Amino acid sequence: MKRIIRHPFIQFFLQFRFIRFGLVGAFNTILDGSIYFLLLSLFGTGYKVLFIETDTWARAIAMFVGVTSAFFMNSRLVFKDNGYHNDFHEEITFSEKLAVVGRSYTKFIASYAMGMGMNLLTYTTMKRLHIDSFPPEMGLGLFSKLPAFIVSTGVSAVFNYFFCKHFVFKPKAV
Repeated sequence: MKRIIRHPFIQFFLQFRFIRFGLVGAFNTILDGSIYFLLLSLFGTGYKVLFIETDTWARAIAMFVGVTSAFFMNSRLVFKDNGYHNDFHEEITFSEKLAVVGRSYTKFIASYAMGMGMNLLTYTTMKRLHIDSFPPEMGLGLFSKLPAFIVSTGVSAVFNYFFCKHFVFKPKAV
């Protein structure tokens, strides 16, 4: 695996921050889905815990793990050169470090919530304009909605990247 990652072709593309952002996003989407389906297989559906159905709990837990993983991976692998980690020098206490991470995590959650809004707005707009799916004659079933999914996901990815770069992990002013 290390040999593949060190290949010059792969290294060329990994130097682009947006590609790293996309790879982190893809990994965390797979992580999110895997945890969701694992929890569904372990606990089933149709039961309620604290008045909430088990599949809703599974979705909430999987999303929390996925978003938290995305936050730490983006801070370490994508935006590390923004100076975000320069806040963590030897003289500050653990509680001060925790406060910095907490503020950034809150901004990250807010930016992802806005990204989700952009995703839904794009999807809904495409649906109202009747450009959200392939024609039924193509016989694609559920996959006929692929155009709206791809475009709305792309719009929210660009939106999230912009907010992560300029709001969540923005470089410190010197």
